[in-house]
Amino acid sequence: MHNMLYYNIDYAFLKISNIGDALFLSIKYEKFNILDLSDEEYQNFYSLMDDMRKQKVDILANEKNKKQTVAGEMLAKKTISNYLNISYDSIKIVEAENGKPYAENLNIHFNISHSDNMVVCAISETEIGIDIEKLRPINLKVAKRFCSCEELNYIFGFSPCDKDFRFTENTEILTRFFEIYTKKESVVKYNGNGISDLKNAKISDKTKTFYEDGFIISISE
Repeated sequence: MHNMLYYNIDYAFLKISNIGDALFLSIKYEKFNILDLSDEEYQNFYSLMDDMRKQKVDILANEKNKKQTVAGEMLAKKTISNYLNISYDSIKIVEAENGKPYAENLNIHFNISHSDNMVVCAISETEIGIDIEKLRPINLKVAKRFCSCEELNYIFGFSPCDKDFRFTENTEILTRFFEIYTKKESVVKYNGNGISDLKNAKISDKTKTFYEDGFIISISE
């Protein structure tokens, strides 16, 4: 196994001061680059998955998505194993009715997210949601679907009109968009709701965001 990092984040910043003020917190999470997952490791981790979870992998057409899913479960088990000091093989990941995975018969909460080649997992003794997005150029029309007027004003730095919702490579605007997007996604995942509820997701001071190696990561607890 290569390049698996274990973090204890002592603080994170919250730049949207009109939505919530920054608070200090301690969050444990791990991240893993799927490019470091060998074929042998992939098969080994896949073999240890619950049958229902295997079926979820099997129906994926894209090999990258398969690796993301298997690596996400591997990372969750590794994180839980380290945190609770129990064996990796004793941990069984199953899914609730809403599709949210959990560790069977263990009093621990976790959440997984992936973007591009990076997979992250956060753990907590209470409910938690995490989202990661690679900072990249996008068409900002997507912001209309998921963001409130207040959030759009923050993203653009002004009140945008129709012509502003276009493809952009502006790093400042993209950073603020993905900050908002990952915050809202982490809230939805914390609540166990689907992406259809993204626009109504309310960001609070319990949602923290930080930037790392070209990725924006938000955690709600």
